[in-house]
Amino acid sequence: MATLTVVQRLGIEPFAEASKIELRSNWTEQDLQLVIRAAYRQVLGNAHLMSCDRLISAESLLRQGQMTVQDFVRAIALSELYRQKFFYSTQQVRFIELNYKHLLGRAPYDESEIAYHVDLYIKEGYLAEINSYIDSIEYQDNFGDSIVPYYRGFVTQRGQKTVGYNRIFQLYRGYANSDRAQHNSNCARLTKEVARNLPSPIPYHGIVTTYFSQENRIEQLLAEAVGLNKPKALVRSTPLYSLDAYLSLQRQYEEQAKTIENLEQQLAQLRSVAALGAALTNKWQSQTPPTTSQSTVGVGVPHHTKIPTIGQSDSYIVLQQQVKQQTEAIATLQDQIAQLRPLAAIGDAKLNKWRSRTFSS
Repeated sequence: MATLTVVQRLGIEPFAEASKIELRSNWTEQDLQLVIRAAYRQVLGNAHLMSCDRLISAESLLRQGQMTVQDFVRAIALSELYRQKFFYSTQQVRFIELNYKHLLGRAPYDESEIAYHVDLYIKEGYLAEINSYIDSIEYQDNFGDSIVPYYRGFVTQRGQKTVGYNRIFQLYRGYANSDRAQHNSNCARLTKEVARNLPSPIPYHGIVTTYFSQENRIEQLLAEAVGLNKPKALVRSTPLYSLDAYLSLQRQYEEQAKTIENLEQQLAQLRSVAALGAALTNKWQSQTPPTTSQSTVGVGVPHHTKIPTIGQSDSYIVLQQQVKQQTEAIATLQDQIAQLRPLAAIGDAKLNKWRSRTFSS
């Protein structure tokens, strides 16, 4: 078992300290509710569950003793809710990765496991694909018919490949995270590593990172081999920001995102009227000798500003950069609106003149 410090750094402390959740023969209603919540959390990848999405019939059968925990897990995985969250809009390999994570508590070991399930789904369909995990010997040996599946990849087990320890961290992104909330949640995570039979790197969850360049890494290995002093690690000069600072920056990000959306709506409303004003201005300029060398502001091709997307990264530094990009985008949009307003006023005046003629006639 990993030490407490390592467990905290890897973000697996809740699972390292948690015990297996089992529905014993002398269960109480409190025990039953604990099992039901744990099953939903595990099989649905910690996705938010509304009361209308709960499988009331399956819960009732479990309460009456007509269904085991294993069958309840099967009911969730075969439900339309599971298909909507992880099947319809998800890549096939990603769907298989999540099935391993949700139903067996680990990541796929190699390409042969992925290929087997791809072939199984093509030949026999969705039902056979889900049942192949739940009816497997591996599931029975680890969970039986009364234990809720849990993440087994964080600890060493007999018969379990060590490469699974690295790969589970590519699928697991924190206790409070959700498989639906991750960036590019519909794309496979282990394609390259599994195809090349390579171990997966373990992502670091902290903000401050210590790293070695390739040259320093080679020097470190040579120094360790001959017993010399190890080279100093290159530490990023990034201060450790508090949670309050991060949340404040995140709120600023969301507020500026709304501001950008409002400015884009204003710009879209101005463009059509400003286009008419620009056409009238160009007509007048063609009949009147130019007095200045300045050109009319074009409205047909607006300046495009790349707006960062919410949720691309949890890093404070990246979020800080995104807020800066947002600020620049707001300034650009405000400049465009200021340039279009005079033309929009001309176009609007012309439209009002036409309207007055139409109504008077």
